Amino acid sequence: MDYQEVKRNIQNEFLLAKCIFGGLPLGIGSLMIISSPVEKSTSSELLVFGACAATFGLYWIRKLSGRLRERLALYDLLEKKTYAWYRSAHPESAQAGRVSCHQCGSRKINVRGLGSHTYHCQHKCVECGHTLFYSPELSA
Repeated sequence: MDYQEVKRNIQNEFLLAKCIFGGLPLGIGSLMIISSPVEKSTSSELLVFGACAATFGLYWIRKLSGRLRERLALYDLLEKKTYAWYRSAHPESAQAGRVSCHQCGSRKINVRGLGSHTYHCQHKCVECGHTLFYSPELSA
């Protein structure tokens, strides 16, 4: 899996969403605020609706930016914390194909799918709850 390509696709999707859900209301709201002094009869309504639309646009831009940072951080983690990384970082905990927790020494490891279209599994210690590493899901 090419993580750089996945990250680029995620960035492009979020950029499109920011333009639609944030940029359009922000632009329309700004135009309403700017044009409110010109339209004397409805200037207060335009000012209020423009401020609401601009605030709505800024809210969505900020919310989507935060979600983008979270998704990119998750893919950075998936790319870094692999079984090969765990084996090299904790050789005493990954011997002869058997994995144990490097914190508590337990061999009880739970494997669960992460979901959210990551197509990865999380390997987590049942005893202490520490996440050991991530691996790609196996396709049937």
